[in-house]
Amino acid sequence: VILAERKRWTWAFVLLALAFLMKFYPVMLLIPFLVAQQMELRTKWNTWSRWKPFAAFIAVCVLVMGVSLLLSVEGTVSPLSYFETRPIQAESLGSSLLWLTTFVTHHALAFEFTFHSLNVQPVHIFTVLITYGLDLLELGGLVCVAWLQWRHKIDLAMAAVLTLLVVMVTGKVFSPQYLIWVIPLVAYVSGTNWRWIASWVAICALTTVIYPYTYYAPGHT
Repeated sequence: VILAERKRWTWAFVLLALAFLMKFYPVMLLIPFLVAQQMELRTKWNTWSRWKPFAAFIAVCVLVMGVSLLLSVEGTVSPLSYFETRPIQAESLGSSLLWLTTFVTHHALAFEFTFHSLNVQPVHIFTVLITYGLDLLELGGLVCVAWLQWRHKIDLAMAAVLTLLVVMVTGKVFSPQYLIWVIPLVAYVSGTNWRWIASWVAICALTTVIYPYTYYAPGHT
């Protein structure tokens, strides 16, 4: 983000590619990066300078993924399947929405420890509806952030924070480590704004409290 703000776009996209290759989520930052970069340029759409940084991103991804495929096809492809089949985690927004449906169905939620986390067992049609509903909410949130950035309502750094927060909140998984990943960027954007500091202290406290009350609650399998 700092490199992008300094208009060093090629290096910014290269580092974004390396971040994506280590974890899927940073790829979503392609949206605010491309919006900011394309807004800055006044050249024609088909000029090489306009697409050189994005081409660098693709080149790094192809190179590293190509080497990975040569070493192990299964090891390269399996994370995609893992991400697709992973259920709704206990800490996510989807889990809270499923809990609200218990007042209608009168069936308590059941939990199971799979995929290295505590997840909600899919028990009724509400699981599917909430999953697709969150996907639509994520898409709408990303479009809204991109529109605000395009209209100069927010800058690149704020767009990056909001993009990551949209993905975190609407995703099937929400872990404390996600907060650890995003906090440096939040601190960079918010500075000493007490509203941001108070909000994030509360969020971190609530995320910490979940362990003694949910992860070790009696009754889950």
